[in-house]
Amino acid sequence: MTVHDRLVAPVRPGRPRPTVRLLRHLLPYWRRLLLAVLASAGSELAATALMATAAWLITRAAQQPPLTAVSVAIVAVRALALGRGALRYGDRLLGHDGVLRAVAGFRTRVYEALMPLAPAGIPAFRSGDLLTRLVDDVDAAQDLLLRVLIPASAACAVAVGATGATAALLPEAGGLLGLLLVVAGLLVPALVLSVSRRTGLAEKEARAAFTSLALDLTRGAADLAAYGARGRT
Repeated sequence: MTVHDRLVAPVRPGRPRPTVRLLRHLLPYWRRLLLAVLASAGSELAATALMATAAWLITRAAQQPPLTAVSVAIVAVRALALGRGALRYGDRLLGHDGVLRAVAGFRTRVYEALMPLAPAGIPAFRSGDLLTRLVDDVDAAQDLLLRVLIPASAACAVAVGATGATAALLPEAGGLLGLLLVVAGLLVPALVLSVSRRTGLAEKEARAAFTSLALDLTRGAADLAAYGARGRT
């Protein structure tokens, strides 16, 4: 088997999938990522509670009750508004800090894995294509954490909290809300995954070809200018 075949070979049946191997590499950073998930979930829970409390306060205030009847709700609205902002800031700070540290370690492992393949494995790919794969794969690992795992974990926590609170007030409504959240959380991602699988490979190949062409033109710009062939590109 050539170096090119080893690089593009599919995942063997007994070998973990790339996402599973990636998550294993990120285990040393789980404490930082857990803090980011907790801050994100707290921020979303505060926002949800703020909307519910504010709606109740507006409705109750329209009845012109004594101030003491709504004083607790007024304090709660202020506390939730301040807490949401603080937790949102903590979510962004902890999330980006944890993810950037994790991806920095991942980049090191990627380069260490590529070093034994050079220089024999480099000619197997066009340089622009190889550069695109390296940069896009590392960025995809960052997006997997920052835009998928952390928000999804926070959304699950909010869904459980909202369903539990609704069920405590009205069991039928809580059950219906839980069912709708499960359908939205599973059906919509499944449809998106089905569509992206059809277009993702073609898009990746087109982007790789475009990057390779752009890099080749940049490297050969001096030669093209020397031979007066700029207009032909």
